[in-house]
Amino acid sequence: MNRVLAFTVVLASGLAAMAIAATPTAAQPASAGSALAQPTSAPAARAQPTMAAPVGAAQSAPLPAVRTSAATPPAGTSAVSYTIVARHSGKCLDVQGGMIGDGARIVQYTCHGGPNQRFRRVPNGSGFEVLIAEHSGKCIDVRGGSFEDNAQIVQYTCHFGPNQGFLFTPMVGVFGRLVAQHSGKCPNVRFGSVADSAEIIQHVCVNGATNEQFQFVA
Repeated sequence: MNRVLAFTVVLASGLAAMAIAATPTAAQPASAGSALAQPTSAPAARAQPTMAAPVGAAQSAPLPAVRTSAATPPAGTSAVSYTIVARHSGKCLDVQGGMIGDGARIVQYTCHGGPNQRFRRVPNGSGFEVLIAEHSGKCIDVRGGSFEDNAQIVQYTCHFGPNQGFLFTPMVGVFGRLVAQHSGKCPNVRFGSVADSAEIIQHVCVNGATNEQFQFVA
């Protein structure tokens, strides 16, 4: 009887031990302050969009165009150029100092045939001609479109306006006077001077005045 009871107790103890061993062990919480798992690699850097230059943004300035000593004539213009010789002095109309800027004075000067003494004759479509300086491509012009006596004759960017239009009117032999389209007045060598650099002005036309008579020489 005692042996049976002892066996029963041992069997019951063994079964209890087996039951305890089979019970799953509960997960243990992380200890306070333990570090969280970090990803093994850093997130990829976000690609930055390529910014286009805003419209109108300043760009590097182009190199300025180089002006040659002799300007190319406008389309349809004869390449023939002339010196314009004053009857009273035998000297030539000249863009003073060979300047290429607007407002450079027209003077008379000893003829040398340089490009600042040569002019192309181009019809302006109104029965008059513009006179284009070979060296600068600019036109003989009554300054500011003035109607006054003694207004300066200069070179200026061609616009084919009436203060740049002239009519050659024959007078004596090969000589004639130039009549300004806008004013009906004549360019002449001021005071009839025979000196170099005497300026050319506009004045009321005077019959027989040799300082307002010119010859075109090719």
